Amino acid sequence: MTYGPTSQPPAGQGPHQPGWSQQPAPQPAASNVLSRITAPVVAADRLFQAGIGLAVGAALLIVFSCLSWVTSSSDGMSASISGIGTVSFDVPDEAKGLVDSADLEKYFNAPGIWTIVFGVLILGVGVMLIVRRFQGIAAAAGAVVGVVALITALVFFADPGNALVDSSLGDSSLTADESRGYGLWLVLIGALLSAAAGVYALALVLIPEKLGAGGAPAVGVAPQQPGGFTPGAATYGQPPVQPHPGQQPGPAQGGFAQQPYPAQQPHPGQPQQPYPGQQPHPGQQPPQGFGPPR
Repeated sequence: MTYGPTSQPPAGQGPHQPGWSQQPAPQPAASNVLSRITAPVVAADRLFQAGIGLAVGAALLIVFSCLSWVTSSSDGMSASISGIGTVSFDVPDEAKGLVDSADLEKYFNAPGIWTIVFGVLILGVGVMLIVRRFQGIAAAAGAVVGVVALITALVFFADPGNALVDSSLGDSSLTADESRGYGLWLVLIGALLSAAAGVYALALVLIPEKLGAGGAPAVGVAPQQPGGFTPGAATYGQPPVQPHPGQQPGPAQGGFAQQPYPAQQPHPGQPQQPYPGQQPHPGQQPPQGFGPPR
């Protein structure tokens, strides 16, 4: 039996389902990404590993930007130009006084400064992931800086001659006697490693459940319980259920066990009927109809 008026759902909605609760409206994608980045992470151990990858890639960028990017050999002499524009020669003893590297270095640029700066930034991001501080923000920064560093390294790797030689000297593309040095190769490897580790770290923050790292409910949405019940969420259009007078909470259907109502009182003027087996008090006349049947 239902007490009080029943609540009807608004027009256009189906009938009320047990355990159904109103869900919050979906948040915009940009807001959801930002909330994931700033929320506590659920894959701290894997982010620690990504931080190590970023640190290794950053070390390669920093160290090998200062080493050989272009080498040249001709007539028994060889020269090497580093990413920061320094020149070193390997010439026969009789020709050592004829070549001054300091005079040549003024014609070279230092593109390796860019990769060194990116390496320092990536190293800082990697350290943040390793020490588990602000891992969400660090992962996003690592992905952005790593991808930019990779693009920069690819540009330098595609045409190291024009990247190193001053543009006032005209076209300086590599010739048959010139080749890319080991430093430039390792800078490219460091940039690839940094970009991959940064993107992986960002994926661990945004979509950890798709990488098998567990997941967390979206920010602002309470976790669902079995049966569709949401703790603390009011059902749509239904006031909190209160027990009727005389009812006590119990495990029966609906969460309340039906208890017997108090004994019914007689209407005014109606004699009180005792319960079966009840005897009248001394001096009290039994009411009409009371007594054993004749």
